[in-house]
Amino acid sequence: TCVDGRVRYGLAASSDFSRWVRVNTSISCTHSLFTLNANGANGGSITNGNCYCWKAQFDCVSPTAASATASTLKASIDPSAASAQQFSAGTLYTYYDINTTSLDPPLGPISGGTSVTISGLNFVDYGDILKVKVNSSVLDANVTISGGNMIATIPASAGAGTTSLEVSLNGQQFTQDSIAYTYYNDPTFSSVSPQLFPVRGETVVTISGSGFDVKNERTNGYIGGSFLRVAAATQVWETSAYEIVADHVSNSEIRFNATAHIEDELTLKVSLNAQQYVHVPGIAVGVYPEVQLYSIFPKSGPVSGDTTVAVKGGFYNTSRYLGEFGEGANQTQVTCSNFQQSVTLCGAEGGNCTCVDGRVRYGLAASSDFSRWVRVNTSISCTHSLFTLNANGANGGSITNGNCYCWKAQFDCVSPTAASATASTLKASIDPSAASAQQFSAGTLYTYYDINTTSLDPPLGPISGGTSVTISGLNFVDYGDILKVKVNSSVLDANVTISGGNMIATIPASAGAGTTSLEVSLNGQQFTQDSIAYTYYNDPTFSSVSPQLFPVRGETVVTISGSGFDVKNERTNGYIGGSFLRVAAATQVWETSAYEIVADHVSNSEIRFNATAHIEDELTLKVSLNAQQYVHVPGIAVGVYPEVQLYSIFPKSGPVSGDTTVAVKGGFYNTSRYLGEFGEGANQTQVTCSNFQQSVTLCGAEGGNCTCVDGRV
Repeated sequence: TCVDGRVRYGLAASSDFSRWVRVNTSISCTHSLFTLNANGANGGSITNGNCYCWKAQFDCVSPTAASATASTLKASIDPSAASAQQFSAGTLYTYYDINTTSLDPPLGPISGGTSVTISGLNFVDYGDILKVKVNSSVLDANVTISGGNMIATIPASAGAGTTSLEVSLNGQQFTQDSIAYTYYNDPTFSSVSPQLFPVRGETVVTISGSGFDVKNERTNGYIGGSFLRVAAATQVWETSAYEIVADHVSNSEIRFNATAHIEDELTLKVSLNAQQYVHVPGIAVGVYPEVQLYSIFPKSGPVSGDTTVAVKGGFYNTSRYLGEFGEGANQTQVTCSNFQQSVTLCGAEGGNCTCVDGRVRYGLAASSDFSRWVRVNTSISCTHSLFTLNANGANGGSITNGNCYCWKAQFDCVSPTAASATASTLKASIDPSAASAQQFSAGTLYTYYDINTTSLDPPLGPISGGTSVTISGLNFVDYGDILKVKVNSSVLDANVTISGGNMIATIPASAGAGTTSLEVSLNGQQFTQDSIAYTYYNDPTFSSVSPQLFPVRGETVVTISGSGFDVKNERTNGYIGGSFLRVAAATQVWETSAYEIVADHVSNSEIRFNATAHIEDELTLKVSLNAQQYVHVPGIAVGVYPEVQLYSIFPKSGPVSGDTTVAVKGGFYNTSRYLGEFGEGANQTQVTCSNFQQSVTLCGAEGGNCTCVDGRV
């Protein structure tokens, strides 16, 4: 192979040019191919020689040209200046006129390696040596021309500073346009704030450190625009999540507006030339999921505010939590606190995982990579194929037989005051940056109410408790929170309900008698302040009932004597009576009530009631001071005797002088007093009778007849 030369066979040197064959690529070194004009054909007697490549050249310095043009160059070696010049055939030689106009990027780190695009006029590759000179270093390796621009890789520099860059199309003459190129030291980093932002972005993030005051000689200002950039990677540098332009603030601070991104933990890197990045070490940045508010409790509170609302959702652990109550002009933002989170095992491979108000993760119990969590509000099959890991591949990566875990998070917001009772909303945010636009979840219903209590029925009960009270008031609505009643410093929530606009509750026991206040709450936190009075009393005791007999038709005033009847009715500011003081009677057991009637309070030791019609029987009395809970009147039986029926008398006549003993037969109860009434109207005379007699005799057997004259069977 002999490029730009001639080949000779057999001998290395000779002035006999006929012994040389011109080749520009390669020739077979075979003697038969070489003809020697003096010594005969076929190389003469030299049959086994070597081949030699002979080259020759000289230098010509090009003269100036009037303009850039495609020209020619011919050569001559005619030794005689006097003789006619004899030149070779011409070859293409091109005169060019170039200059450089811009450089992109115009800066790079002192470590070099920056790939620059040099723009200019008339950049053409004529097949010569393309060169770039920067910082006194001349480059020709990997210098190319593409699309009319020259591409080159900048070498390293011993230090930072601005130098000039020039180019050459032929490796000799360089442009003189003094295009500026700046070497800089890599910046250092101290903090990132905030270190969290939501998936939808729209958050201004500040990176603090040193070394950001690098001049852009193109604009004569500090770097910015398209050169200052921040990129984020999810796992390794090469996996770029996004790359966005940042703003130069000072030598110690740059800022960028975080854009939308998948939820993940990111590694940040910064470039001052939009090409070579420097890792921000040791500072992980989290992209938390779109704030999702799953539930709140309680869902209501008074217009006075101060309700602590537990807000549950998909929240990242950060330093700032916000709640937004209301809409539009009624909107109030509050700072929340008391962040809590938990991760619990909720299912094994192939089973179900129930995770209310939380997210489920497959395989690992904890991770800040939110894309590994799936939101469920009921249950999900714990199967690895349902879980996609953005960095480690689909179907749970290589984890195929793991458990499922339920991750829950919540924080507390205290409701502000409201102008009026209304159905409002509550939104949540965990945006840690006060400087960025607040990003809130969708709203969930939160109701402001304004309630009060107006009356209580009954307003009293025994110290043993158990009284079922109906509390009347304004705006009692069950919003699905914890209904509570507070009485005598005891708070009740069991069996507290709302029905027909009233609250129903069962009063607890008390250590002693007396009057206390009763208040209610619709959300289990704030209670009314209306001081509705409720009175605890000791059960009364009993000593006698008079009379202990009364007829079936009633119409008898019965007095019950004892102690403990002086119980105040705070509603009327008097002693109990009216509909609360009642007497009931049972024929066999308490549950079999014969009747229940209102009684009158006479004194602490006496109450009275007007016995009404009743079947004839022996009764047990019981007394209630609150028309609900009764106390047995022990050891005192009361009889209801039958309607007095007179069957016959004998004799049926007597002298006007009187003194006739008349036997009166009828349906009479055995008692201590028997009366007879002779005559009518003005001639009527009542006498006391005596000698009560009664008998019971056998009058018939099963299936037979019983004759009973003037008696009862």
